[in-house]
Amino acid sequence: MDRSKFKRKEKTIYSRIITAKLKRKMRGPFARMTASRRQLPGYIVVGTHKGGTSSIQSYLIQHPQLFGGTHKELHFFDYQYHRGLDWYRSIFPRAKNLPEGSLTGEATPLYMVHPLVPARIAECIPDVKLIFLLRDPVQRSISHYYHQVRRGREKLSIADGFAAEDERVLPEKKRLLAGEIFKPEGFRRFSYRERSHYAEQLERWFQYFPREQCFIDTSERFYADTAGFLRDVFEFLGVDPDATIPDLKPRNVGIPRDEDSEIRQMLSEYFKPHNQRLEKLLGRSFDWQ
Repeated sequence: MDRSKFKRKEKTIYSRIITAKLKRKMRGPFARMTASRRQLPGYIVVGTHKGGTSSIQSYLIQHPQLFGGTHKELHFFDYQYHRGLDWYRSIFPRAKNLPEGSLTGEATPLYMVHPLVPARIAECIPDVKLIFLLRDPVQRSISHYYHQVRRGREKLSIADGFAAEDERVLPEKKRLLAGEIFKPEGFRRFSYRERSHYAEQLERWFQYFPREQCFIDTSERFYADTAGFLRDVFEFLGVDPDATIPDLKPRNVGIPRDEDSEIRQMLSEYFKPHNQRLEKLLGRSFDWQ
C-alpha cells in the first residue's frame, strides 16, 4: 500500500513564520490600513431578534453577489459607534476583490429596537437597503425568554421574567435615548415585549428612510416559503433573483415549548393595540395570535 499520499506536507519557511494565529493578529491592522478601499454595506438585515436574522444572513451571503463582514452581528451602530467609520469599513471585503454588481451586508437585530441607530445609519450610509423580518410578537417574546434561559442569563420564571421587564429595561433605555454609547446588557437580554413593539420601531426608521428602501415581511413567510422569500429579497437588492442557495439549513433555532396558556393569553391581549398600530402603519394585516 502506498502511504506516501498520507504524509504530511513539510512546512515551508513561510508557513513556519506566518502561522494561522499570526495571520489572525495581522488581519486587524491590515484591514484598518485598507479601510478606505473596503466596501460599506449595501444592505443591512435589521431584525427582529429571534425572527430569523441568523438564517437569512447565512443564506444571503451564499449568493455569488452578496458578501458579509467578518461575523454576523457587528453592533457598530449601537454600542461600537465610538470606534468610527474606518473601523466599520475594515470589517468588510476590499471593493477590488468583489465581482461587479456585488453588495456587502450585515445583520444585527439590536439595530431595530435601539432608538439612535436609524439616525446613525442614515448619516453614514443613507442609500443602504434595509431588511426587516417581523415575527408573531407572542411567539417572538416567548422565544426570546427561553433564549436567555438557555444562555444561563435568565433565572426567573417566565411569568416573573415578563413582570420584571420594565425595571430591568427602562433605566438603560433612558440612557440610550440620552445619547450614551454603552453595551446595554439589560436592554438586550430582557426586552421581551419591547422588542416586539414593531410599529413604534418602524415609525422611527421611516423618519430617516423612504419605504422603497425597506423590505418588510414576516418570519412566518420566510420559513414557510423560503425560496419565494429569497427571490423577493434578491430582486429588492438588485442581484440575480435566480441564484441557487445550496445550504438552507435554519440557523440558531430555539426548541419549541408548551408555555403556560395564561402567559400566551396575557401577551395576546397586551399586543393587540400594538398589532393594530402596525397594521395601520403598513396597510396590511398579519395572521398572528
